[in-house]
Amino acid sequence: MYVLNKIKDIKSLPIKAYKYRIKNFRKKITVNIETNSYIVKTAESTSELLDLLKLRFEVFLEGKKKLIPVDFDEYDLLADHLMIVDKKSGKPVGTYRLISSTFSKKFYSESEFYIENIKKLNVNLLEMGRAAIKKEHRNGITIALLWKGISEYVKQTESKYLFGCSSVYITDPLEVSYLYLYLRKNYFNEKFFCDVKPEYKVPNLDRYIDFLIKSKADTESASEFFTISFKELS
Repeated sequence: MYVLNKIKDIKSLPIKAYKYRIKNFRKKITVNIETNSYIVKTAESTSELLDLLKLRFEVFLEGKKKLIPVDFDEYDLLADHLMIVDKKSGKPVGTYRLISSTFSKKFYSESEFYIENIKKLNVNLLEMGRAAIKKEHRNGITIALLWKGISEYVKQTESKYLFGCSSVYITDPLEVSYLYLYLRKNYFNEKFFCDVKPEYKVPNLDRYIDFLIKSKADTESASEFFTISFKELS
């Protein structure tokens, strides 16, 4: 019994270390919305934040081995963490990380893109990211509730613009070019682009994009990628 207890103590050490790292976490904004089945709220304690960091690891790195089953970076202490709690189990099943310019001048997006011109906008900004929902709870209800919580957060921080990074799991430069041209055609707006530039660029991407433009390729077929991705997540 003594040996078993010692093994348990050793295994719990990494988690205890993370509790120490996030001990200064403080909630910035209070959101609390309740339905018959769920509660949407901002995390209020280090224990709630730790539960969300474990949830993110579970969703993002399912099946991966890691000494500490936690998804954490330096931006987590700058943020508020919206969480959706299943009232039946009492455990969080979804989360969104929210970083408001009201409380922080640093954003995760800066590690991926040059966004200084966005930061210079004389309005309140809200970065959204690290969205994670347990597979068995991925449905229209939980997504709608999380967005209801985000809407409340936007209202309280008087945020004018929302931004953030979204991962697309493709590496083929031709596929990337199709996606880029599709998004540019359907969603690009010069007014809000603000000269955002990626820190890393796919090699020879300009050549592929130029080829597709000159060949008048039908980039609308790229919309199927988003449908497939959504089905995989559902």
